[in-house]
Amino acid sequence: MAWSLLIQDIACWRQAWGDLTETLPRYRLMCDNQKDAIFLVDIESQRFLEVNKAALRMYGFRREEFLCMRSTDIFLEKDSALVFKPKLINTFMHKRKDGTFFPVEVMSPMFMWNRRRISCVTVRDVTGLEQAEDVRTE
Repeated sequence: MAWSLLIQDIACWRQAWGDLTETLPRYRLMCDNQKDAIFLVDIESQRFLEVNKAALRMYGFRREEFLCMRSTDIFLEKDSALVFKPKLINTFMHKRKDGTFFPVEVMSPMFMWNRRRISCVTVRDVTGLEQAEDVRTE
């Protein structure tokens, strides 16, 4: 009887491992093929835990640089205290590695992971959007 339980446990473990090894590459592919920047940020420390390829292109930092930074490092100084307001979409000015600023829309839903509050931040560069809206209203 104990052997059958052990075999069932091993079969369940193998199935879960197989599902995980198929799912992780799909999630990585999904995140890395987005036009918007995606960050995982620890709420308490404000440190970046992970970034996608769009974030690297948008901001000009390498992944290793981002992982040594806090989310407030990419905000205009006056906006740094406004991080993670409860609004669905927030508009800010963010800073690139070269020191230039650009307008962004930020969505940052939060969740718990390994007993930590994490935010999955999606950043959309809206440069030129205001000009396009002005043209439409004329």
